[in-house]
Amino acid sequence: NFRRYFYNLTNPEKFAKGEEQPNVTELGPYSYREYRLKFYNSSSFLDGNNRLEYTDLKTFDFSPNTSGPGLKDDDIICTVNLPMIGAIAKVLQLESIVERLFGVGILKGIFFTTNAKLYICQPATNLIFKYSDNLIRSLHSNAILKLMKMNLPTDYVSIQLNASSNGSIPSIINTGRKDINKIGEFFQWQGRETLGLWPEESANMINGTEGIMFRPNLKKGDNLTAFVDATYRSFPLQYSGTTKIKGLEAFKYTLPSTVFDSAFKNPENARWGSWCPDGLIYLGVLQQPNPPVFGSKAHFLDADPVETRDKIQLPQPDRAKDDTILYVHPLIGVTLQFQRVLQMNIQINRTSRFSELQHINGTMYYPILYIKEHTEMTDDFKNYLMKNGLLEVEIATYSAYSVFGFLLFIAVVCILCSVLMCTCAAKLSSKRIKYERINSDT
Repeated sequence: NFRRYFYNLTNPEKFAKGEEQPNVTELGPYSYREYRLKFYNSSSFLDGNNRLEYTDLKTFDFSPNTSGPGLKDDDIICTVNLPMIGAIAKVLQLESIVERLFGVGILKGIFFTTNAKLYICQPATNLIFKYSDNLIRSLHSNAILKLMKMNLPTDYVSIQLNASSNGSIPSIINTGRKDINKIGEFFQWQGRETLGLWPEESANMINGTEGIMFRPNLKKGDNLTAFVDATYRSFPLQYSGTTKIKGLEAFKYTLPSTVFDSAFKNPENARWGSWCPDGLIYLGVLQQPNPPVFGSKAHFLDADPVETRDKIQLPQPDRAKDDTILYVHPLIGVTLQFQRVLQMNIQINRTSRFSELQHINGTMYYPILYIKEHTEMTDDFKNYLMKNGLLEVEIATYSAYSVFGFLLFIAVVCILCSVLMCTCAAKLSSKRIKYERINSDT
């Protein structure tokens, strides 16, 4: 179940004119049922059945019953103009002064002829999956921008695709036949062995599973790795304790705090271009021409409040609701329940080059929306697991632990008895010596 929460800009005109700071109201959830289909057949098993090749398709349908009261998929949402801000940022990053001046002139002309503003207002579903306007079409088709390789690749903007565009490109995962500890790990994702998007090669590795299953026989303290296709990154998952999900033991996993450290604080994160305040990760590589988009936890949880939340006046975050959490069964490695949360923000910098941004207060990270993907284990799925061997595995495992515990108890008892017998024997020996001494004296 995908739930979207928008930060609706309630004073767009006054914000665009620089008369007020942005006022936002959180609207949601707008709930969408996700359908994920995977296609494979008997010929999809490769390398002695050690690899499985498959294609997948994701689609989303609006679900009014699980959305917020009175919310509809055609509700008008106002937010900042992502294509405009992205185009400005790209032009101002040009190294050549001549190209920069030329690009500024081109954009100003496009903004004027399309009557573009710093904000846009679109229906909720369009804003998520696909929307277009005169500005977007001009940024896509302008011949000069194409020569400068700065044009938008499509005549629409999509935050998230509805129906995977790469549904015909196969992925390959490890079946675990040769090594059960590698089950579900990617060999290829959508035809790629590496991503080729990030500044350093190590950041382009497709490590881990997709997060639905992991290696079995996990021990307390074991950490995991998952590849998140929505961010084109692999993330470490840190063991954070043990709990129960519908009576089944589950290990809790969360993202380590270091994942969201600034590259200034943690140089390892420079591999992903995270030259930003703590609590943010760079996501500009997901779209062309690399807009200044940054991900975070919802409500900027664990982010620097001065650089983020305080400039927008967002409510205080709640870790239980705003953080990513997975619950994995330790014996079989299957994810029983998870909550994946990602907020999308765009960096807006004040500049005198464009009237649209001359009123911005320094640099702000404006939140667009956050997505919460939540899945819970149903009773039917629990029964399926129990009927297909989980019960026997648990009984065998816990029986082994019980037998081991019983043998350990017997061993301890034997040791204690031995110590007690030795102690008694020593005492008797001591009394015997004293008795013999007394008799010899008499």
